[in-house]
Amino acid sequence: MRKKLGIGMISLGAVLILSALLLFVYNQWEDQKAGESAEKMLADVQTAITQQIESSPAQPEKEESAEREEMEPEETKISMINGYNYIGVLNLPTLNLELPVLSDCDEALLKVAPCRDFGDLATDDLVIAAHNYRRHFGRLSQLSYGDQVTFTDMDGNVHVYQVAEISMIAPTDVSLVADSAYELVLYTCDYTNQNRIMVGCRKIAE
Repeated sequence: MRKKLGIGMISLGAVLILSALLLFVYNQWEDQKAGESAEKMLADVQTAITQQIESSPAQPEKEESAEREEMEPEETKISMINGYNYIGVLNLPTLNLELPVLSDCDEALLKVAPCRDFGDLATDDLVIAAHNYRRHFGRLSQLSYGDQVTFTDMDGNVHVYQVAEISMIAPTDVSLVADSAYELVLYTCDYTNQNRIMVGCRKIAE
C-alpha cells in the first residue's frame, strides 16, 4: 500500500513539474510573439507618422488668443493601419523601449501591443496599459523618478513627460489609475499577477 502511495506521489509530482515546464515554455513563446508583433506594428506606425508629417504643410507660428484657449481640446487623432487603430508611439529611453499604442483596450489587443485604457492626450489624462511581457511593460518597475518619457501622436507632435511616481497598487484600485491627476499613467501587472505597477508622469513640454 505504501509502495503504491509512493508511486502515486512521484507520478503526481512529475505531472506538476511537467505542467509547470509547459506553462513556462508557453509564457516564453507568448512573450516572444507579443514582442515581435509590437515591433512590426511600430514600424507601420512610424511610417504613417512620417508620411503625415511630410504631407502636412508648415504652419506659421501664431500667438495663442484667449478665444483659442477657451476652445474645447480636440480628441487625439486615431489612425487605422492594417486593421488596428493607433494613437501614437510611446518611447521610454531609459529602458531602450519604443512601442506603438492602440486606441482601444481589451484582452486580445493587449496581447499584441500597449493600449489606451482611459483618457486622452488632449485632456492630459492618458492612461496606457500593457501586459508584463518583457518587450512590453515587463520592465516598467526599472524606471526611476525623473526619467523622461515621450509620446508621439499620429500627427507627429511629441509630448514630453517626466516620471513622478512609481507605485504598487491593488488590482481593485482602478480609481488610482483612471483618476490619478497625472497627465500620463503607465501600468501593468507585476510578475505575481497579484498587484499592479503604476507609473505616474508629469508633462513638461510639447
